[in-house]
Amino acid sequence: MTETLPSEERGTQIADPLINMMIDERYRVISRMARGGMATVYVARDERLDRLVALKVMHPHLAESEQFTARFRREARSAAKVSHPRIVPIYDQGVVQGQGYLVMELVDGPDLRSFLASEGPLTLGKALDFTAQILDGLAAAHRAGVVHRDLKPENILVDSNESLRIVDFGLARAASEVSVSTTGSIMGTVAYLAPEVALNGVSDARTDIFALGIILSEMLTGRLPGGNENPVKVALSRVNEDIPAPSEQTEWLPIEIDELVSSFCARSAAERPASAIDALALLRHTKESIPAEILDRDLPVVAQTAPDDAPHDMTIPVGKAGRTSVLPVQELVVQTSGSVSAPNSRQLTAKSRTWLIITTILLLTAAIALGVWWWWQQYGPGSYLEVPDVATMTVAQAEASLADLNLASHVSYENSDDIPADLVIRTSPEAGQPIHKTAEVQIIVSKGVLMLTVPEVSGLTPEQAESLFAEEGISLGSTAEEWSEDVAAGTVIRSDPTATTSIRHDEDVTLIVSKGREPLPVPDIVNVPRAEAEATLADAGFVAEVSEEYNNDIAEGNVVSQTPVSGQTLHRGDAIAIVVSKGPEFVSVPDVYGKRADEATALLEQAGFVVEVNRIAGFFSIVGSQSPAAGEQARRGTTVTITVV
Repeated sequence: MTETLPSEERGTQIADPLINMMIDERYRVISRMARGGMATVYVARDERLDRLVALKVMHPHLAESEQFTARFRREARSAAKVSHPRIVPIYDQGVVQGQGYLVMELVDGPDLRSFLASEGPLTLGKALDFTAQILDGLAAAHRAGVVHRDLKPENILVDSNESLRIVDFGLARAASEVSVSTTGSIMGTVAYLAPEVALNGVSDARTDIFALGIILSEMLTGRLPGGNENPVKVALSRVNEDIPAPSEQTEWLPIEIDELVSSFCARSAAERPASAIDALALLRHTKESIPAEILDRDLPVVAQTAPDDAPHDMTIPVGKAGRTSVLPVQELVVQTSGSVSAPNSRQLTAKSRTWLIITTILLLTAAIALGVWWWWQQYGPGSYLEVPDVATMTVAQAEASLADLNLASHVSYENSDDIPADLVIRTSPEAGQPIHKTAEVQIIVSKGVLMLTVPEVSGLTPEQAESLFAEEGISLGSTAEEWSEDVAAGTVIRSDPTATTSIRHDEDVTLIVSKGREPLPVPDIVNVPRAEAEATLADAGFVAEVSEEYNNDIAEGNVVSQTPVSGQTLHRGDAIAIVVSKGPEFVSVPDVYGKRADEATALLEQAGFVVEVNRIAGFFSIVGSQSPAAGEQARRGTTVTITVV
């Protein structure tokens, strides 16, 4: 974020007019903490919330421009919208003595450069983890439309938990836009500047990825590409030259790391990952392909000294093109050993001169032959070998085959659909290709088919399940539907294969989605025997709730009525109430003996019987007998015969 003040400046902090000042009746400035290219940072206390904060006050030469002040406010508001654990939040902004200021969280920890220098060497795995943390923060900012434009170790803070925090989002843009319009130059740290920025001032998310690639290279090699050279030379090298492969400095680094840095630092923005999310996916894939023992190896310590950028208003002289430097020519003195000293020129006869010429020619011929032989063996065709075909061998067999040719090798791993695990897939360079005898062959060994675990998706929507599959790298095949009594319509019931199943990476998974409860028609079971009715309802997916009643019309054991009636629609498992006939009800036959015929008939009919009158003589019209007899139990509707005399 900033550079720490020299010790002699710390002693003069008392002269700073902002020290002990109360700003906007809220922030009391306590001390000056650091100074950077755009601003001075103070420790202040937020009196309103009673907490320490970092107060960043822009330099006066920037504050003189109304255009900058307006852009500064706009960029600060934009950056303040980004909320993410990897980004130092902006609490407030304002103007003090005509200079714009920001209020930010005060992070307890050094910047990344100081951390790397003081904590000793990182492992390769931790360097990649640090890079992933930075990409995580960049992704959140880029989604909000905010580009950093001045990413460097000084703008990355490391808290006490070794959690990385990025500061100064979007502020370089405001300064650069004003600087371009007034001086024709671009503000930013040259060592981390992407080629497109140096060429035409254009920057986007890929500009931040380039700068992060430089930071990653610095962590891997302990050196900044280009070092502390003239800033113009550094800028030109970024435009015209590729970033050196980290393995040129740290020889044990695998080729996957070289490819990762090369992708991040591609000179053409179109060749870099399109977003921080894509870059993070590439980094994670690279890390997964590297064995654990390599990830645990220590990297070189990063130097404490930050890139020595020249002041932005300084003109740096560049030598004239085409200027030739004269190099001194050294004499080659050839000495011969022997007991006979060389004669001087006065003593040379014609014969001796002839022998001298012949000897010289022979020596020159031998020297030339020796030089040609040396060139042939070291740089010419004789220095190259043909890479043997070690595909499908074990690692030990492949290394032995290469060792027979005195070729060095190193092993990396990747998944393969065709080659079984622990066997060689291919080499780099490939079999049959020429390779210098001092070069190293990369043996790429199979980890077997990439197997993935099906995640639990029951209870999710199909869209949520598809998104989860995509995160796990699983392809969604077809979607099937089925009725479910337990799972709501439109919700995933299960997957096929089911959750926790291990599948090949190229195997599709089917989603089974609920259509809800199955609608079923109610059958007609009226006047059907009870057992048959219950079986019919069970087969149709319903539950019978049975009650009984007497009924003179429906035979005993048959269904009198059902609720709901047939033709209506219910769902599986619903209950249907049925009433089963107990047959006609038995009642006691009334005693009508001695009663008048009309009175007896009325009593019997009231009791539910049918009356049949048998008249023997009609003089008295009195019941003389009845059948069934009085007091007997008979079904309602039974015919009772009375004899009238």
